[in-house]
Amino acid sequence: MILDCNESVLTTRLAEKKDEIFWGDQAKKDMLADLANFFISALECLNKMIIDEGVSLTDLKRVEIGFDRLLATENAFRFAEIMEHYTKMEKLRWKIIGSKD
Repeated sequence: MILDCNESVLTTRLAEKKDEIFWGDQAKKDMLADLANFFISALECLNKMIIDEGVSLTDLKRVEIGFDRLLATENAFRFAEIMEHYTKMEKLRWKIIGSKD
């Protein structure tokens, strides 16, 4: 499914088949589908930046909407906690590799 689809088709199929792909209660399935869609959109933006296609405002808006959906779910506190840990990990990683930030 991933290799044969563009971002729009992939995120649509993921939303349609989230009950088949993920397990757990409905809130968990929704959160995992939202998280996957967010990362798919973000990776598509990164891919466009790397191959120099240029990232459109629509692409950025899709990522922003995905992030906002994650913060609006029942698991928003858990998601914010995960993002905080990830940010700390990235700061430590950049210190290790010699970034000046």
